[in-house]
Amino acid sequence: MTAVGWRAVLVDPQAVGVAEPAEAASLLRRWGGSWPAGLGRMVDVVVGRMSVLVVFDREVDRARIAEALGRPAAVAPDDFDPGERSAGTGAGANRPPIVIPVRYDGDDLQSVADACGLSIDEVIRRHQAATYRVAFLGFTAGFAYLDGLDPLLGIARRSTPRTRVPAGSVAIADGQCAVYPRSTPGGWHLLGTTSFTVWDEAADPPAVLEPGRLVQFRDDRSAAPTRSGERRAALSDATSGAAPDRGAAPDRGAHAGSVDGGRALVVHTPGFGATVQDAGRPGWAHLGVSASGALDPDAWRLGNRLVGNPTLPDGRGAASIEVLLGGFECTATAPVWVAVTGADGPVQIDGAPAAHGVPLALRPGQRLRVGVATDGLRRFVAVSGGVDVPTVLGSRSTDTLSGLGPEPLAASTVLAVGPISTDPPGLFPGPAPVAGSARDGSGQPGEPLAVRVALGPDDEHVANTAALFDNVWRIGADTSRVGVRLDGDATLAWATDREQPSSGMAAGAIQVPRDGRPIVFLADHPTTGGYPVVGVVHPADLAALAQRQPGAAVRFIVVTRKR
Repeated sequence: MTAVGWRAVLVDPQAVGVAEPAEAASLLRRWGGSWPAGLGRMVDVVVGRMSVLVVFDREVDRARIAEALGRPAAVAPDDFDPGERSAGTGAGANRPPIVIPVRYDGDDLQSVADACGLSIDEVIRRHQAATYRVAFLGFTAGFAYLDGLDPLLGIARRSTPRTRVPAGSVAIADGQCAVYPRSTPGGWHLLGTTSFTVWDEAADPPAVLEPGRLVQFRDDRSAAPTRSGERRAALSDATSGAAPDRGAAPDRGAHAGSVDGGRALVVHTPGFGATVQDAGRPGWAHLGVSASGALDPDAWRLGNRLVGNPTLPDGRGAASIEVLLGGFECTATAPVWVAVTGADGPVQIDGAPAAHGVPLALRPGQRLRVGVATDGLRRFVAVSGGVDVPTVLGSRSTDTLSGLGPEPLAASTVLAVGPISTDPPGLFPGPAPVAGSARDGSGQPGEPLAVRVALGPDDEHVANTAALFDNVWRIGADTSRVGVRLDGDATLAWATDREQPSSGMAAGAIQVPRDGRPIVFLADHPTTGGYPVVGVVHPADLAALAQRQPGAAVRFIVVTRKR
């Protein structure tokens, strides 16, 4: 067992008496209900190629967890329900394979053929001849890793991932095959496209490809090219492979929902970018869905407290608007309270200066402007009653990687506002220093932000780990809600040219791609990955890092933890 930062561990399946990671994950999930008191609650259990990542809701003691796993489990492996056990043992082979039609029009088809010493026709023939088995889901919602690729098609991932891979792309890398559920960044080689739906958040279960299921591909040269956003036709257990459509997913562009008595915020401009965020949707990482949620949780909570929105015992609360840098403007259709928290900067109502970090009354027709931040990157707009958009998997948050939740806000977006709490604003504590803002954690203005890091789990696979701590890094311009990309005078190098087996990823993980530019994963991070993780950022420092503007300086400090 290996510690992954402060709140997660990587578990070898043999530690719980089984051979397959998916089987170990099923056992751990069932055991979670009787987990020893004081060790923390299991939030996510993520299957990887050779291990299982277990994420907890608090800092964990690796030694105590190892001791607990060494005792007889509350649920023994032989007690698995057959349906649950099938995900880890390959019982999906008892059902007909899912047949996925492919139009072989991928951008990398020729380069794959050249790298493998084959003709394009032979690449296509070998890709179709194999029968694949779903090993696990990860990276993003519904992304299934398929074992069974012809060894002659074995090819490493791209040295630098693409910033955008089209939805429906059929791709190969590292001896596996996959179908991209939606347009995302990706480092696999593209063979073609499909109109097959692998993920439908409106269905139960939302993922078509489940661990253990068999999959085949067939050439469908007559098929029209896949269009991003097109609803895919799903296939079921029928022997023919054909089935009715699983139904349309919720319209991500329809934000208004049911406007309660006309209570809404009308967006005039999103500024540099704005999304709806709440506490996120933890607990779905086994399907490739990251927790998402507000990147500065303390600022989000403070805003809700200021406008009278309650926080539930489990940490959930009303959805707010997360504004990137600033420039956001909206008007209210009914009287509401609002509060702007997070990064410092100007606030105006109808052009008149207003205060940051206090409740503000917004009357019908009045325009709220959230100016460009002067100290930090992300500002939050809380509204009494909360932003009332439809929930997806228990959250109203926009997940920019998986495409779950409402679309990023645009001009003319109408956001319904929920019922006002009976607790009036003004009775809540006044403004306090906002944890996670850029003014916290650096000591003096202009000094590099000090960020604590626990080494591992893959620091031995990085040849010059010390360079991470010996250099000052700067926030890259291509930073997003997925991760903070770092620029510096140095780059990190792999110890070997061999890629790591895909494993679960935790928020705060510092991943090292082939180009040597470290990436610190934030809330919308992929749930699995194959690049080495040199260390993990302390949870208390992650919000401060997410609040740093591009170009800001960062220095990492190694913290020794029990491994």
